[in-house]
Amino acid sequence: MRMGSAIRRGLVVGVVAATGVVAAVVLFRIELAERLVRHGLARAGFPEATLRVEEVSFRRLRIVDLRASDQLTAAEVDARLDLTKLPTLPVERLRVAHAKVVLPAPQPSAESSKPSEPTDLPLALLPALELEDVTVEGPTAYGPVRVVLASTVENTDGALHMKLVGTASGADSEARLETEARLEPGGTVSMSVNVPSLRAAAGSMRVASGHLAATLELETRGLGLRSGHGVVAATLAGVASGGTTIGAVSLHAPLAYDAADGAAVKISAADARLADLHLRLSGIEASAAAATIDVRSIRIEDTGTPRRFEPLELSVHEATAAGARRFIATLLAAGRRAKLDATGELRTPSGEAFADLRFPRTTFATGGLQPVDLSNRLEALGALRGAIAADAQLRWTRAHGLESRVRFDLDDVSTSTGGVSLEGIAGTVALASLTPPRTAEPQTLHVRRLASGVELGDLTLRWGLEGAATEPGARLHLHELSASLAGGRIVLDETTIDPHGSENRLVFRFEQIDVERLFALAGIAGVSGTGRLGGSVPIAMRGNAVAVEDGLLESKTGVLQIRSEQAARMLAGGGSSVDLLVQALRDFHYDHLAVKVKKAVGGEAAVTIALEGNNPAVLDGYPFRINLNVSGNFDPIIGSLLEVARLSDRAVRAVVDAVR
Repeated sequence: MRMGSAIRRGLVVGVVAATGVVAAVVLFRIELAERLVRHGLARAGFPEATLRVEEVSFRRLRIVDLRASDQLTAAEVDARLDLTKLPTLPVERLRVAHAKVVLPAPQPSAESSKPSEPTDLPLALLPALELEDVTVEGPTAYGPVRVVLASTVENTDGALHMKLVGTASGADSEARLETEARLEPGGTVSMSVNVPSLRAAAGSMRVASGHLAATLELETRGLGLRSGHGVVAATLAGVASGGTTIGAVSLHAPLAYDAADGAAVKISAADARLADLHLRLSGIEASAAAATIDVRSIRIEDTGTPRRFEPLELSVHEATAAGARRFIATLLAAGRRAKLDATGELRTPSGEAFADLRFPRTTFATGGLQPVDLSNRLEALGALRGAIAADAQLRWTRAHGLESRVRFDLDDVSTSTGGVSLEGIAGTVALASLTPPRTAEPQTLHVRRLASGVELGDLTLRWGLEGAATEPGARLHLHELSASLAGGRIVLDETTIDPHGSENRLVFRFEQIDVERLFALAGIAGVSGTGRLGGSVPIAMRGNAVAVEDGLLESKTGVLQIRSEQAARMLAGGGSSVDLLVQALRDFHYDHLAVKVKKAVGGEAAVTIALEGNNPAVLDGYPFRINLNVSGNFDPIIGSLLEVARLSDRAVRAVVDAVR
């Protein structure tokens, strides 16, 4: 009996105690709610927050006069609850009125080098969000940004429908925002985002005008996102980056997301067009996670006429670590017969960017890979045989823009272009800058053989690129150009070729040219003899026109033996003594031989050979002065000299232009 009485007393005491606790909770629920909210704000970094809870129940929590320092204030926060919706989001409506949020500047920390864990965005809460006069302000790397938002919420057949409008503005940026979101009872969120007007400036990037639009279907889990898909479209105008004008840009990108598949946003079959640059990026397959971006494939096409390059394929992997975004990329060209490898990084917040590019040793062959398969701008290089490798280092800073260095290695390269054949080109081309093209020191190329009307051998070219005097671009500085010709050498005096100049002057020096072989090159048959010629031929180039100003080659002593019918035709003004002069030329011992060359702009070259000497068997060695008119015969030789200079300029500029 006593035990049963004790149990009864215990039950009574328990019931009374429980009733007291419940009564206390009911009586002090406002104070308890305020303590819980302040505790949550303190954990979020607002330990001095003040607020007042006006109502708390299973259906509603209403807070007024919230102030958590100057960074977070709100006149009203009113949450309407429906616990019957659990385990899905139990919020029917969340009203925030006359609020201001000031985001702090990001603080660097020792952990900044580690990629942050992905956090769930409260997307399921978005359709329930009713805003009135809400302002969000925050600093960015390009200046402060201010966003003003307002929204309304309607409940229709258990589904929440939210409409939001807003504006965003910065130092030199502004945009309007229109968003609609709908939360179905099962947790599906349908969303459309429209930015009907946009003007933006962020560092070196500029967008003059444009609009964006997105439609999304999302499956939520609690407050977070479980999966989703949608499409983003953009049309922009007046886009520029640094000193580069991009112009009009349009984008269409289907998106997909699955939290169970690595929490990555995936892009498939996206398409982008840069109309003013005549570029199209199609078939874009990519994915982006918290700290990595993988672009598996982009097809890059030139839509201009004529095309600057054949279609390219690009793949990129990017990862963020140690305060920098690093990437590895491969660019395939010419139907995957050639490729360019790249590595680099973008450092934040300095904005510095670095890239190393490598064009592996690639063999060009007749019937195989050719420069025009890479770019039509390489057409001037002609049909190539041999191997070429290249690498480049690029650096971009806000202070100096783009800085670049490029190096080409040529191994036994041969080409034929414009009636000129070159064989055995070997050497290295190192550009200290690509935009504008410059060299830091003279470059050296060797050519085993050059044929253009006549044949030059063992050609050495030392050259450089320097700034043009009045126009953008570069001038070709020829430090040395020499080649073997007719048993001797020709040497081009140091000079500069300015493509924008009204005139470029070249002086070719001839050293130890064999007389007999020179006549053979001129196509004059039946000539033998001895002697060595030396002198100079000044040339003036005015656009495509050429003038030769008093070229003179001389030899002091030797023997010339001309036994062809051409001799009579070459004699100028011989009159009745032609037969006698023809006899003298059969074994002419000259004391002075001069080849004189002159050509006016737009006219033909006039070439004469002046001889002073005698034939011991004619008139007992009587001295003669004989002039031979060989105009026309020496045109191939003069043309070859000009082609050497022109070809040097065209080849260097073709490579620079194609790389740019």
